[in-house]
Amino acid sequence: MKYPALLAATFLALPVYAIAAGSAGDSRCWSIQLGAFSEIANATQRLDSLGSAQCRVVSATGRHRVLCECFDSHDLASQSIARWQVSDPGAFVIDAAAFDRVGNGGIPFPVSGHRNMTVARIDLPQPGLDAQPDPPRIDVASAAINPRGIDYLDRDAAAAQSEFSDLTGVEKAKVLRQRPYERIPQTEFSIELFGRLLTLGGELSLETEARRDYALATEPDDLDRNTLELELEFFYPFSDYSAAFVELEGVHRTDRETETDEDETESDWSRDEMWYYSGGWFEDSFGIQIGRQNFADERTWWWDRNLDAVRLHYDTATLHLEVAIARELARVSTNQDGIDPEEDKLLRLISTATWVRDKDHLGSIFLLLQSDGSNTETAGTIVRRESRDKVDLDAIWIGARRQGKYRFENSARLYYWIDLGLVAGTEKIIDYDAVDPRFSLVDSVSERDLRGAALDLGGTWRTGLAGGMTFSLAYAVGSGDSNPGDDTDTAYRQSGLNRNDDKFRGVNDFHYYGDLLRPELSNIAITTLGWGFHFFPESSFDLVFHSYRQLEAADEIRGSRLDIDPLGNSRQIGAELDLIVGIEEWKQLEIDLVLSRFRAGRAFGNLDGEVASRLSFELTYNF
Repeated sequence: MKYPALLAATFLALPVYAIAAGSAGDSRCWSIQLGAFSEIANATQRLDSLGSAQCRVVSATGRHRVLCECFDSHDLASQSIARWQVSDPGAFVIDAAAFDRVGNGGIPFPVSGHRNMTVARIDLPQPGLDAQPDPPRIDVASAAINPRGIDYLDRDAAAAQSEFSDLTGVEKAKVLRQRPYERIPQTEFSIELFGRLLTLGGELSLETEARRDYALATEPDDLDRNTLELELEFFYPFSDYSAAFVELEGVHRTDRETETDEDETESDWSRDEMWYYSGGWFEDSFGIQIGRQNFADERTWWWDRNLDAVRLHYDTATLHLEVAIARELARVSTNQDGIDPEEDKLLRLISTATWVRDKDHLGSIFLLLQSDGSNTETAGTIVRRESRDKVDLDAIWIGARRQGKYRFENSARLYYWIDLGLVAGTEKIIDYDAVDPRFSLVDSVSERDLRGAALDLGGTWRTGLAGGMTFSLAYAVGSGDSNPGDDTDTAYRQSGLNRNDDKFRGVNDFHYYGDLLRPELSNIAITTLGWGFHFFPESSFDLVFHSYRQLEAADEIRGSRLDIDPLGNSRQIGAELDLIVGIEEWKQLEIDLVLSRFRAGRAFGNLDGEVASRLSFELTYNF
């Protein structure tokens, strides 16, 4: 079946930072900024419209800012905000004494409790240090908010969504450039271009990975992999309401099969994100994003993928909606000859709606319509190996999520999530036989209807003990097919855009269905137990156990990274233990260590008890 195009949708994008800016006893001189302009004439006009002797224009680094009044404490400045918010929704407080020295006064960050307001706090150097060449340090205290959802560590949902809805177009575009599991340095390199700042950034990462016995010791398959990855990012605001973002990725990978001494090296460049965003439409509620962009939900249970798309955003104080239509328009990597055959002519309509119920709970609805317009080859056709398209799928996914937290005494918290997904559609499976190294023969084409359901629910109890010790329990199940011989497959499958990455209150994300096995939630039930704690403020340790059982005994595990399949005569797949360590004590440096061990179950016959393992160490520098 084919589906039309268009889709309603969303994800709760949120402001990335909140800041605490002083106390009643703070004897700083604070001012309220009521506008920033690239032209002095516009700033003067704004100043004249205020008609207040307490306001002035301050010019620095090509920007002309209107500052009003001066207060001896932040509390007084905060009280005065209310007088300006009606006439100037974009007002924010800034340390005026440091403003002339710093120039641009730092980046505005949302402040909880003040709608339409943002605050930047600047720490002045000690007296007598004026002659030193280093500029004053801009100290920004950030809250734990993800741009595509809420990290319920310290913020409340209502304030976060309210603050995000009040951001300008450019400020929202800055949020959209960040994925849920990424960090952006507080200070980035920038240069002035045509009166506005072009921001340059990115990250450099080195990962060393060791895989052992992924075939459960049945054949030589040990692999050592070294991956060097460079991401370059360019962000440029054309106005206060529009901006462009470009992200390029270069990868150099070396694989060595340790048991055969065979080496393989691969290098390529790819286009990650390249989009233009325009906001501020209809009283700042609507925005449009065009180009290759990232789709990601907070748990990445539905999607985390870059797609060529057109997307509409809608925001109010309690609701975020997204509607997008996506289709690949060109090759992604320099190693590709064209569009990936499995993505060619594949039309997707992606929609999400997220609303805030109260300060600690929110709900989401997800919708994905997929229509594959590619031609399905007939049996006996000869095709090039690089042109093989093994599956043509027309389907619809719908689902819902509820997540949040419950607060208890002594800083204890119970974080929870519930995800439900349904899928229906028609699938064509094309089976190929090799003819020679360049060509394949279409052996058969089969068609079947698809129906399935999945559920993922769990919780994390963060205690009031030292290190914020946590205990997690989760259960996920995806339906199986009890009658594989008929023309209907009742096994659930995820969208194909999913990543299944999240965190159990630690600092780094991990594959919550198992870092080694990484199964798709299809014909499987997964029980997860977790224990963790912070051994430094921004460093954490997690120990996570997974037990796997198929709903219907089958000779495959969908999405499995093992090099061997089960026999199909037992449902007991096995168990996995993951150790995850994340260290992010520095503003720009991240260290991740993951050690995984999978023990096979009775589904693998006489290989029951055999072990596969994986060790990964990754060092990332953000700049």
